[in-house]
Amino acid sequence: MKINSLGPIDTAKGRFCGKQCGRGCTKKEYDRAVKAGYRLARRMGRGWTYEVWENLGWQYKIISPGKIITIYPNGFASCDVDGHQLATANGKTPEEASALILTAMITMRGTLTRALKKEGA
Repeated sequence: MKINSLGPIDTAKGRFCGKQCGRGCTKKEYDRAVKAGYRLARRMGRGWTYEVWENLGWQYKIISPGKIITIYPNGFASCDVDGHQLATANGKTPEEASALILTAMITMRGTLTRALKKEGA
């Protein structure tokens, strides 16, 4: 698991918050995000990982085994290759978002294949 923080973690007075964040995030919030990220990655299947970061609170996302699909707990998914966002999708659940983003990528592959054939490639 990767943890991204806005600077060194401030642990004074029960906080577990990046010094540049300043919201006053707690260790309990961090632990909750780690647990939820772990569970969601495990629910999605073999090879999925998760990442936790803070941005006015501890957040998490899961990443596909091939590292090109990212899904957030709200059902938003994106497919990024070499720093280029190729597709996005919104599902009611992370599983639906995964299916939608894969469908979008398969459709895109077909479209690109047809376009390349027209170009003589």
